[in-house]
Amino acid sequence: MVYRPGNKAAMAVAAAVVALMIPAPAAAWTWPVDGPVLRPFVAEDDPYAGGQHRGIDIGAPTGADVRSAASGIVAFAGRLPHAGLCLTVRTEDGYSVTLVHLGSIGVPSGTAVTEGDVVGTVGPTGDPDEAEPYVYLGVRLTADPNGYRDPMLFLPARQAAPTPPGEGQRQALPETPSSAPAPAKTRQPSGLRCRRPVLYGRGHARLRFARPHLNVGWWKSRPRLCRPPSPRLRPSVHHSGLFGLRFLPVRARHPDRRRLRRQRGLVRGHRQPDELVSPRRGGDRRARGPGASWPSSAPRLRASFSLAERDSGPWWHRRLPLSLIEMRFYLTTPIYYINSTPHIGHAYTTIAADILVRHHRQRGDDAFFLTGTDEHASKVARAAEEQGLEPKEFADRIVEHWKELPSQINASIDFFIRTTDEGHKAFVQDFLQRIYDNGDIYEDVYAGLYCVGCEAFKTEAELVDGKCPEHDIEPEWIEEKNYFFRLSAYQDRLLALYDERPDFVLPAFRYNEARSFIEQGLQDFSVSRAGQPWGVPLPWDPDQVAYVWVDALINYLSALTYAREGENLIERYWPAVRHVLAKDILRFHCVFWPALLLSAGYDVPQQLFVHGYLTLDDRKISKSLGNVIEPLDVIDVYGADALRFYLIRAATFGQDGDASVEDVHTRYERELGNELGNLLSRTTALIGRSRGGRLVPAEVSPELAVAIDELGRTLPARFDAWDLTGALDLIWELVRALNRHVEQNKPWEIAKDEARAGELDRVLYELADGLRALAVAVSSYLPETAPQILAALGQPDDLAWENVASGRTVAAEGIQPAEPLFPRVDLPAAAA
Repeated sequence: MVYRPGNKAAMAVAAAVVALMIPAPAAAWTWPVDGPVLRPFVAEDDPYAGGQHRGIDIGAPTGADVRSAASGIVAFAGRLPHAGLCLTVRTEDGYSVTLVHLGSIGVPSGTAVTEGDVVGTVGPTGDPDEAEPYVYLGVRLTADPNGYRDPMLFLPARQAAPTPPGEGQRQALPETPSSAPAPAKTRQPSGLRCRRPVLYGRGHARLRFARPHLNVGWWKSRPRLCRPPSPRLRPSVHHSGLFGLRFLPVRARHPDRRRLRRQRGLVRGHRQPDELVSPRRGGDRRARGPGASWPSSAPRLRASFSLAERDSGPWWHRRLPLSLIEMRFYLTTPIYYINSTPHIGHAYTTIAADILVRHHRQRGDDAFFLTGTDEHASKVARAAEEQGLEPKEFADRIVEHWKELPSQINASIDFFIRTTDEGHKAFVQDFLQRIYDNGDIYEDVYAGLYCVGCEAFKTEAELVDGKCPEHDIEPEWIEEKNYFFRLSAYQDRLLALYDERPDFVLPAFRYNEARSFIEQGLQDFSVSRAGQPWGVPLPWDPDQVAYVWVDALINYLSALTYAREGENLIERYWPAVRHVLAKDILRFHCVFWPALLLSAGYDVPQQLFVHGYLTLDDRKISKSLGNVIEPLDVIDVYGADALRFYLIRAATFGQDGDASVEDVHTRYERELGNELGNLLSRTTALIGRSRGGRLVPAEVSPELAVAIDELGRTLPARFDAWDLTGALDLIWELVRALNRHVEQNKPWEIAKDEARAGELDRVLYELADGLRALAVAVSSYLPETAPQILAALGQPDDLAWENVASGRTVAAEGIQPAEPLFPRVDLPAAAA
């Protein structure tokens, strides 16, 4: 007998064969809700094949009680991206039973439940597939990551409404003329209906359209048939209310598959564990049907939207691609080891991140900035022991120096995380438990070299003369029983991620470095340490603690769960996250971290930027090496803005750069003092002395207006490309252009002739207008200096990016010669 879609006899035989191979539970389970099966279980031998549905959708009214299908322990209860509120029960028979799209959850993780106990209510939450409310029920063998089972084999028989064919059972599309209209008043089977188009892009927004339509996409195994709308319709950018759409003509065309692959943003090939997967995302390797093509008469629906209230409205609004609503910009620095006090290398990373965050706030983006400390390192425990302190006591003392660093360098952070926070430790345990439940963690013995300076395992090939090249110390030999993460199982999915997102890691040569490392073959790595009490205990084996790097990486997610009291910010800011890091930790962030996220069921980050080292005498600045420059030493003499300016100006951001106090002094004196500071001093002095402190609006010369306006247009692209140094170069070109404007027009000469008062007003207004635009443009680099410039010119303290434009300077009175922005500093005093 040959199986074909719709061949019920073949399906019955196949189901009987599968049933014989599945260990039966002790007794039939309970239906979680009373309602029809809207979509059946569909699975194939290939876990990544398309068109799969690894559970069943059971219809029920919103708010109805949801019962536990089986007795066991609640392994997970919480919210996940796209899946909404989910709950997983582990049974004594070795099954994981998952309920998805719940409206509420009534039991916490760790609770023992009995079959039939009420555990929540019907939603929906997340991104449901069906128009009517329902609950998704999934069953998997806990020990087998691919061990999905048909829940119908475990549930008692009952009379139910006829089940529509699932996506894996759809019949071939009838070959009808493309222009033929759909039969009037004919309802399509559930398996052939399409309720929303796909908006390809990060976030995978999906919207419900009032009109049914024909949607063809390669994210399913074959086209989905729906009644077509009026010819060539699409939603317009014009709308009324929160999301009122109207349709405008658009030309149908065959989709550019390469472009679509780039835009999707998420790895099409990754598979999430059943506890963490939305039923829509089950069996994620969605086949791009080889015979699929775009119907000639079908319109290609595209949607555009204007800005709207981002925190209100239904799920489809919250899941819009970032480019279609107010941009969310979540930026992180690495969290820093606290075995010593901060040095200028730490300030460098934090300052660069702060410049980006401040710029995005100027553009009106919803930005969130995270930094903090990594306190569970072995080197921290050793430093504490040397001082005769317990590790936590040592951490509590020294962390105050790290908490002061952001304010000392004018970094506008939103939250400072410590890995010793109780909220972080609880999240780490939950995160690792998910990976463990997914079957991606196993126990084995590690025997090899470990560098305490790097807090990383090393191979002989990575050493230079038997020493770690980063810290110039010999690694220690360690042999212990650890738990390992199956990194090797994620090699293909990571390669697919890198192929689909060529801007996932920047600069491009760092992308190539990371991808090459993956391509050479990945080895499983340890996620725990034995015999060391300092750390986060593993939830399934409290005698071991989480490996410090695994613990540290998870902070980027954990912080969002408790940074604001009573709020969970994960849905708001994840995966709209960018990580800034130094090149020595590329492997952990660009390879290990995405794999851990995929295993735990989270989206990977939006982007990672890897910068080079700041060196001193051509050697990396490092506490372990002892060749540090203390940021306070520089700030006490030159100020925080001078340090921020120098670190970005001295070397191209992303490349290595050499730091020295002498170079700080030179740039402070020549560029900040002579070029920017003197420009403001000369302009305000001329206004105060020649025009009685009055600034009169006038026309800006076309040449200068073009330079100012061009700066406002071009700088955002530089920031979006992480070109902080290039953006500052463009700003400084305008500084020098304004200085040339002074020299060419000689306003002090014009001031001697009263008949040229109008010309003097124009020149002074041009200089003031250029300085005002400069202050706004440079404010992310010089947050103290920019308001001083605006105040000296009598201008509003408005740093919105739209003000980097010509002709926006307002009339002002009482302008006096400004105090020097950057007072003179003698080099001997600075060097001392």
